[in-house]
Amino acid sequence: MGKTTKDNLKLKKDFLTCQHSYQDIKIQLQGCYRGSQGSPRRCSIFLQDLLGRDNNREGYNIVVLLQFLFVSASTKSIDPICHYVTYTAFCVKTLSAYPPAVSATTTFQAAQAALSLSKSYAEKSAGFAAKAAKENPNLKKQFAGCQDAFVTIIENLKNASRDLKESPDASNYEANICTDSTAIVKDLVRKNGDMASRTILNMTLMMEKFIDIAVGATMALGG
Repeated sequence: MGKTTKDNLKLKKDFLTCQHSYQDIKIQLQGCYRGSQGSPRRCSIFLQDLLGRDNNREGYNIVVLLQFLFVSASTKSIDPICHYVTYTAFCVKTLSAYPPAVSATTTFQAAQAALSLSKSYAEKSAGFAAKAAKENPNLKKQFAGCQDAFVTIIENLKNASRDLKESPDASNYEANICTDSTAIVKDLVRKNGDMASRTILNMTLMMEKFIDIAVGATMALGG
């Protein structure tokens, strides 16, 4: 029997006999998640192969248990954020798909990740508005106004992230006022019928969901 096979059998035996604490399992699963480049499926496949899913029923049962614990561990830090969000399912799905959030070991780390993700979407929206302003001369002024509004959101979310630890209340205010900017964008493009305007409007509605997550992140820390 080769060394690799012996090592795998030993690992299998350890999984079946050792009594790990929940925290220990959580750390192992988070490490597996990070090592699989943010893919829970890759992680579970690795565990299934290691424990011999096809040839060992006990091994398969432990895989199922580990997958359940993985989901629980991966959402533990984001649950306090999504608790305050209007669209809870959207919040959980979005943050669970974002490696910095799902690998966070504290609510503060998850909140920072949530603010960063929201800022990234604002940057994407500002970039699209800037492109639309260049490509649509007749609506250049309106689209430039949209870009400015998204840039304001970016700055507000940067400030919210900066103040999150020392002043959650200030962070909460900075996240909340982002909706002032989305209102400006909607006023600028709501009546337009062109494709770019409709896209910006849809992005703005999505931006409001991300702002809701950002606000929930500040509230989870007492903001």
